[in-house]
Amino acid sequence: MPRTLTFFCCTLCAAALWACSGATAGAPRPAEPVAGLRRVEVPTVDMERAALAALPALSPDRVELAVAFPAAFDPAQEHPILITQVTADRYRSNIDELPMYAPTALANGYVVLTAQGIPWPQSAGSDNLMHRYVTVRAALRWLAAELPQSERWPIVIAGFSGGSKISQVLAFSLTLEQRRVAGVFLGGCNEDHSGLLLHQYPEVKDRFAQIAFFLSAGRTDRIAPLEAVRSVAEGLRRSGAEHVELSVHSGGHQLDKQDLSKALRWFQAQLAAQAVRAH
Repeated sequence: MPRTLTFFCCTLCAAALWACSGATAGAPRPAEPVAGLRRVEVPTVDMERAALAALPALSPDRVELAVAFPAAFDPAQEHPILITQVTADRYRSNIDELPMYAPTALANGYVVLTAQGIPWPQSAGSDNLMHRYVTVRAALRWLAAELPQSERWPIVIAGFSGGSKISQVLAFSLTLEQRRVAGVFLGGCNEDHSGLLLHQYPEVKDRFAQIAFFLSAGRTDRIAPLEAVRSVAEGLRRSGAEHVELSVHSGGHQLDKQDLSKALRWFQAQLAAQAVRAH
C-alpha cells in the first residue's frame, strides 16, 4: 500500500482529526442548482479499491464525483481547481454541500470538484480520512483522463468547521503525491494540525511553506471563536507557512460567501505573484 495511504490508516484516522467540534447539522438544506454540474461515477483502481474495501458499507469498486467548469472555460489555459470538503455529517454529503461554494468559485474562474463514496457514509467508521483521500484521488485521476493538462493545474482545497480540518490533511496528502497545492480555505477552523503533519512528513516542509492559507472567522462564532482561529493562524506560521491571511466576518459559525470570494481572489493573486517570481 502506498505510503500516503498507510499514513492515513495508521496515524490520522486514529487521531480522528476530521471530527467536527460542534453539533451536527441535522437535516440537509435544499440544494441550489449549479449550472453545468456533472455527476460521474468513477471506477476505482487497485489501491483505491483495497482502501475502500476496508470501510464498512461503501462500494469498493467506484466512487462518485461532481464537477463544474466556469462559463469562460478554456482547456488550453490553466484553471485553478477548487476541491471542497464538508464536515463529518451523515445527512449532508460533499456533493450536497458543493452548491455552497460552486457559484462563487465558478464566477472567479475555478473548476469546482468534490467526491464521495457510494453510498455517502452514515457513520464515522466509513467517513474517515481514508474515505476522503481515496475519493479525491479518484476524482483527480478522472479529471486528468478527461483533461491531461489538469494534472499541472493549481489546487485549492476548501472546507468549513470539520471540513477545514479534513482540508488541512488533504493538502498534505496531495503535496506528498507531488500535486500542486496552491491554497487552503479554512472556514470556522479551531484546530491546526500542521505541526503533527510536518513531524510525520518533514520532507514536504519547503512545499508546505508555499501553500497559501486563508482563515475565515465569525466574530460571534462560539464553536470556532476568533481567538481559536487566530491561534490556528499562528500555528501555521510557526510551522513555516509564509502566506497566511485571516478575515473576520460579522456572523457566527457559518460559511461566509464574501470571505470565500475574497479568499479565492487572494489565492489567484498569490499564483500570479509566483508566476512573476518564476520569470
